Amino acid sequence: MKSIRNQVSGFTLIETLVAVAVFTILMFAVNALFLSLYKQQNIDMSMIERASRAGRVLENMGKELREMGRGEDGSFSLIVTGPQELSFFSDVNSDDLSEKITYRLNGTDLEKIIVSPGDDSSYSGEGELTVVCEGVQNGVEPIFKYYDDSYSGSEDPMSYPIGVLNVKLIGINLDVNTENSRLSDPLSIETKIQLRNLK
Repeated sequence: MKSIRNQVSGFTLIETLVAVAVFTILMFAVNALFLSLYKQQNIDMSMIERASRAGRVLENMGKELREMGRGEDGSFSLIVTGPQELSFFSDVNSDDLSEKITYRLNGTDLEKIIVSPGDDSSYSGEGELTVVCEGVQNGVEPIFKYYDDSYSGSEDPMSYPIGVLNVKLIGINLDVNTENSRLSDPLSIETKIQLRNLK
């Protein structure tokens, strides 16, 4: 006589536990990968945002510098020419009066101060302060470099202190970075601006 065996196919309890363990480990690995990618995307987006903002700041600064003129009190166009600070006169609000504009680095914030002329054409008062760029990482590296009319593209900038009457070109360099960036070096955005209306 033949014996009939009852054969049931399927997974044993150990096989099921091993499969669940492998699946769990894979899910943890995939989750860690997605978290890492998400964090890096946030860092990259922050970097792009700061670089874009710094580019807009340089564009506006260039426009203001190219259109600078004498102050309403008769002062020369350039006032302060330091490595981390620049002051000049320019009509920024299209009212046919030159405002005193100061850009300066305060910690990691690039600030812009606009002082409008008073009734007596003087520039007294606090002015309007705005932070135009955050996360500037220049430290002691100059933001502003100044060149005289002998500059042809490869010469070193003028040494400090700068004689404002000799300045014909201003180089601006902003090193921007996020505080938590994994990048080893900040992103440098720079331009050189030829001064047109020196009087």
